[in-house]
Amino acid sequence: MDNKLYKLMDWPAIEEIVYSESSHPKRILGGHRTKDGFLVQVFRPDAVQISISVSERKKKIQMEKVDDAGFFATLIPLRKNVKYVLNIEDKNGIVNVCSDPYSFDDYDEYDTVFNKFMDGTQDKAYQIFGGHECSKDGIAGTLFRTWAPYALRVSVVGDFNNWDGRIHQMERITEHGVYELFIPGLKAGTEYMYEVKFHSRETVLKADPYAMEATRYADAHSVVTTVSSKASQNGKTKRTAPGVNNAGATALSILEVRLKDVADIIGSEADYKTMADKLIEYVKATEYTHIQLMSDDSVFSKKGYSYAASGYYVPVTKYGSAHDFKEFIDKMHEADIGVILEWNGAYFGSDMHGIVNFDGGSCYGYLKPGLDKKPYRDVTTFAYDKGEVRSFLLSNLSMWIDEYHIDGIRLTDTATMLYLDYGKRPGEWTPNMYGGNENLDAIEFIKQMNAYIHSKNRNIISIADETSRWPGVTDTDNETLGFDYKLNDGLAEEFREFIKQDPLFR
Repeated sequence: MDNKLYKLMDWPAIEEIVYSESSHPKRILGGHRTKDGFLVQVFRPDAVQISISVSERKKKIQMEKVDDAGFFATLIPLRKNVKYVLNIEDKNGIVNVCSDPYSFDDYDEYDTVFNKFMDGTQDKAYQIFGGHECSKDGIAGTLFRTWAPYALRVSVVGDFNNWDGRIHQMERITEHGVYELFIPGLKAGTEYMYEVKFHSRETVLKADPYAMEATRYADAHSVVTTVSSKASQNGKTKRTAPGVNNAGATALSILEVRLKDVADIIGSEADYKTMADKLIEYVKATEYTHIQLMSDDSVFSKKGYSYAASGYYVPVTKYGSAHDFKEFIDKMHEADIGVILEWNGAYFGSDMHGIVNFDGGSCYGYLKPGLDKKPYRDVTTFAYDKGEVRSFLLSNLSMWIDEYHIDGIRLTDTATMLYLDYGKRPGEWTPNMYGGNENLDAIEFIKQMNAYIHSKNRNIISIADETSRWPGVTDTDNETLGFDYKLNDGLAEEFREFIKQDPLFR
């Protein structure tokens, strides 16, 4: 090895990258100016040899393999920043010509972008995080961002790197745990996941919490999308549904719908288009004003418990794409039918590909004893005291409202959010600072949520699925929860049992 090149090698940092344990790979990888020239370092364990093409040189510059694990380096005798392209040859002799993911400058407005995310008021986090097709320095590709504050390392993996987490290690760009990497050449439709390494050295594959598309098969790969892909194609949105917050308007008549039941009726040809046609025919004949899509029809879960699903930003995929679901809602609006989404902001499920233990430290859940789990279900409570979690939930509502144009939400299991001891025995829960059983963080989030929904459009309704005797669920006073309506499922069940009885025994 050339002596100048050898002296420029930061061997401890290189070892971190080789063992895929670096949260700051850009400090080493990519191109860097030095007093001796322009140093380029690349880690590609799948490469046999790598050369560099630069505009200043007619001939390709061969990189030296300085570590058998696949670490390459070269020193270009130019004391300036150099634009270059990598020529990566694999063991089969196939050469991949590509830009270096670590050669692009960092985004320089992190404080502006992430302050709102950290304080819990960011309502467009789905445009900031996830995998979105874009261009950087004139090069087309995909920008990946995720939040994993307790992770040792996060990588992007997919067919494009043979699912090898060593190749595209992400850069930790904030002290609060935001990771980022721009990968040139990746387009919308590319399947990917995050490979997360914990400080315990355990490595897991995770779906992107902010993915807006996902595959239809069981491994639930995230799919690269464009932020604008959900925009309405015809501009029609039912913002003034019959009876919603209008003086003198008729009452709401809501039909609970499980798309699975509709699909069973239609048969093998069931998709969003055929189900829309079937539902419109039935709803118009029975004079309902709205349909309410139940939770098992809005998000996916491998374990089948849909109310604790993992893909909060992904419509159910087995009936079509996210765009198809948008068209489904548009067709409802064209038929003057409102669409309400049953929404779960209370807890998330235990699917290991999801957000549970996402980074080895339960970043989406509580770390406080007695707050994290709900023992009567295999679920974890959202940590409402974390601004990043509130932004995750608030942005999710924003996406359904702004991108899909839903007309309202029904917050499922509201009581489980309000009470720290809900479904728990003595010793399984921790009182709040005043010694009570109220979840003060959840209460403040619910108020924030309803204020946000009504600030978007007063005709968007919020319904509490609330089975307790909590006071002021629907009052307009600032001290109350701020819902438009309250649904007591317990009362509904009792009424159904009552009405089944012979009139003589009621």
